Amino acid sequence: MAGCFPLTGLILGVALLLSDRLLQPHLDSEVLSAVLVLELALLTGGMSLDALRGTFARLPGSLSFGGSGTGETSGLLALFFVLMLKVRTIEVAGDSRSIDLLLAPVFGRWALVIYLYGAAAAAGEPLRSIAAGVRPLQLFLATAIALVLAVYLLGRGALWIGLVVSLATLLARSCFGKWAGAPSLDGAGGVVELAETLALLLLSVL
Repeated sequence: MAGCFPLTGLILGVALLLSDRLLQPHLDSEVLSAVLVLELALLTGGMSLDALRGTFARLPGSLSFGGSGTGETSGLLALFFVLMLKVRTIEVAGDSRSIDLLLAPVFGRWALVIYLYGAAAAAGEPLRSIAAGVRPLQLFLATAIALVLAVYLLGRGALWIGLVVSLATLLARSCFGKWAGAPSLDGAGGVVELAETLALLLLSVL
């Protein structure tokens, strides 16, 4: 059920938090942050990272190796940039790292629900079937879970993070739809990665 996607993010966040507590006494902050980002990629099977690469590989005018026209360079650059930002923001989080690790995956899965809601009309298969199942009640439930949890852990300032993440998700859906001709599965996965990264950045400055 799409309304529970943020809870899936919370489970991922708890796994990251436990690893952080276990490894923190044994690893430098730089190494630990890279390990945590790798763990998140492994827990999700790397699917959203691959989707991000595929989305940016299809950008109009995207870069490619040897003029092949596949846009792989743009996809790999986007992948590298997102991973680098994740590692760096976790590294410098300091005392707020625990909350950041818990909430970033939550915001990422909430962004996925926002991306899917209302996308069925313009999307092709198989995304159309998936998006058609996201009803207003499920969007409300996902939003309530994500924001209540964020406000509980951070206070009302978390609402600004939610606002920025939601607006950025809608903008990304519009842009990805124009580039690909319609919302796509790769775009949905790419939004998860971008929303997680954006949330980590915002959490680091809150």
